[in-house]
Amino acid sequence: GGEVLGALVSVERVGRGRAAADLAAPSDWAPIVGRSPAMQRLFREAGRVARQRMTVAIQGEAGTGKLMLAEHLHALGGSGPLTVVHCTRPRWEQEWDDAVRTGGTVILRRVHALSDEGQLTLCDRFDELSEAGADADVWVISLINSESEPPGPELASRLARVTLLVPALRDRSHDLRLLVDSWCE
Repeated sequence: GGEVLGALVSVERVGRGRAAADLAAPSDWAPIVGRSPAMQRLFREAGRVARQRMTVAIQGEAGTGKLMLAEHLHALGGSGPLTVVHCTRPRWEQEWDDAVRTGGTVILRRVHALSDEGQLTLCDRFDELSEAGADADVWVISLINSESEPPGPELASRLARVTLLVPALRDRSHDLRLLVDSWCE
């Protein structure tokens, strides 16, 4: 009946010493949405990773956009085909071998679900890839659910030179309006 029950206010502030141009333009990272400080930090780190094609683990809660970020990293810095290897599938080892033989970018999903034996097998596969050196034009991106048991230390050391942490949605209140607008589109 004309009564206001609540309001949503979104305020964005550029930190001292930084110009607005220093922030990643939203279109540079589309369809990933975010202008919050945590997302700007993620975009800067991810841009560096894409330029250098570092072996990277993307860690975050379910639904935060880990796969989307991995696909975008491939679009920015990858070459060749993009292959997703699901580590929960019975034939994941064959998927890995096929992807490495083809080259390009390999995204490892659900690494945390591998058994101890599966983790050691993947360690061996990484070692084989490392021994191939420059002959293997493969960029590996691993997706790790932060709500699950992390991979063992031996595998973790091979999965990533750097880890990108995708902030939880509850920690991105600055991005609420952008997320809602994006979902509505």
